[in-house]
Amino acid sequence: MDGYQYEEKPISQGGNERPQLQFFPTAEGYVKAVYKEQYPFGGAKFQFIYNYTDHLGNIRLSYTKFKYDIVKLEETHYYPFGLKHGSYYTTAYTRLVKKGKKGKTALASKTPVDSELRRIPTTDRAYKYKYNGKEWQEELDLNVYAYGWRDYDPAIGRFNKIDRFAEKYYKLSTYSYAGNNPILFVDVQGDSINLSRMQQYDNIKYTNYKQTLISSLENVTGLSLSTNKNGNLIFNKDAKGNAIISTTTDVNGNTTKNGSSTAREDLISSIRNENDDIMVRIGKKSSTSESLISISPKQINNFINGTSSKLNNETMGFGLVFLHEIRHTPSGGSNHDPDKTHTESTGPVVDRVNIYRNELDTNPQNKGLKPYGQRLQYYNTPNSLKTRGSIYFRYQTKNKKGKTVYRRSSIYFNLK
Repeated sequence: MDGYQYEEKPISQGGNERPQLQFFPTAEGYVKAVYKEQYPFGGAKFQFIYNYTDHLGNIRLSYTKFKYDIVKLEETHYYPFGLKHGSYYTTAYTRLVKKGKKGKTALASKTPVDSELRRIPTTDRAYKYKYNGKEWQEELDLNVYAYGWRDYDPAIGRFNKIDRFAEKYYKLSTYSYAGNNPILFVDVQGDSINLSRMQQYDNIKYTNYKQTLISSLENVTGLSLSTNKNGNLIFNKDAKGNAIISTTTDVNGNTTKNGSSTAREDLISSIRNENDDIMVRIGKKSSTSESLISISPKQINNFINGTSSKLNNETMGFGLVFLHEIRHTPSGGSNHDPDKTHTESTGPVVDRVNIYRNELDTNPQNKGLKPYGQRLQYYNTPNSLKTRGSIYFRYQTKNKKGKTVYRRSSIYFNLK
């Protein structure tokens, strides 16, 4: 029930007539409900459990606070395809941090703690979310992970049902997991654009790239965007199921929709596309391989910082670079950039994004702001040392006489 898990026990087993809350999730882990007979009216005490996850969403360590101590409840390690390692690490209920002299904290020795601490609830009963953050199902000795559409058996590294998108990946077995590369990929439920890999990167590196991307996309499209519990990008809707679009009202009371209408339609189409699951990750270079998009914050910030003062520095910001990459995916038409024999060409992808730029420049939302302009080339023009490159844009402005003219400017950025 929306992440809240209840259990109904017979009265003969210490239960009552109502289902009892077992736990509910938090951003850092979950909250466990602890019931004791002496609590009046069947009340409960709540224990906060914190999970440490790796870049694939695997829950590796669960810990809690007990008095002045930070206490490890469970430590789990996995083979690449999800089979759990044997228990050869330290005993559960181990102090990780203790309060030292003068209130300072220090690492504690890895020794089991006193019996009083053993009353803290363990994590191996009601809460069964483990590998990739998926729920472990051991009822009837199934021993599989629930991935939404299919169940996954880590003992053999295969799903027990055929991939419903198997026709897209004819080179792989219809039962294979994560493209047979579980170190790099995860299989997720959804027919959408999935940002869970970006969120995992943010959690590990203490960055905020996922929200930076979402905010930039909202500015470009006018949509109100967020991610669901599976990390899929979603747009907010009104009571009739229509997309909620931000608006701008001028001094005369005229209201217009914000963002580029074409960019908005293209993004909604990709989100709704049931034949393509787009996974987004952080990479060294912004690129696309089939339905895997890599976004490079370093590269994009290089574009933003190198944008001429005559142009809007979001013209190759997170949102428009991402929408450029979507045009390379199956849901975006699997378009290609021009080859290196046509260095002066723009290609169908740049041409499409130039439509977004034109609609942004003519939208009242951006009145008085610097123009996005029109990108004139796909490949950059390097300097003589080939250490920096330029991408040229044409933009519209007015000269001193008030006449509309077109001028050129550029984004000048590091190539290494």
